[in-house]
Amino acid sequence: MMRKFMSVFGLMLLLSGCAAEGWYHSWEDERLEQCQYAKSSAERRECELEATKSYQEYKREREQALKETENKT
Repeated sequence: MMRKFMSVFGLMLLLSGCAAEGWYHSWEDERLEQCQYAKSSAERRECELEATKSYQEYKREREQALKETENKT
């Protein structure tokens, strides 16, 4: 589900021409709302922590994941 969300998010970002950070912050409420569907309070807390992550932290983790993917190929 998160992969689908990020794919849609990425597509919208490319089509819009808006700054990536602005889009990231504009979707924070949507991400938090999705946390309400978590099955347990622990899952909800984890979801909320992920949803409120700073853009800089998100970007750093994304770049690290891309590097790891490149190294595997």
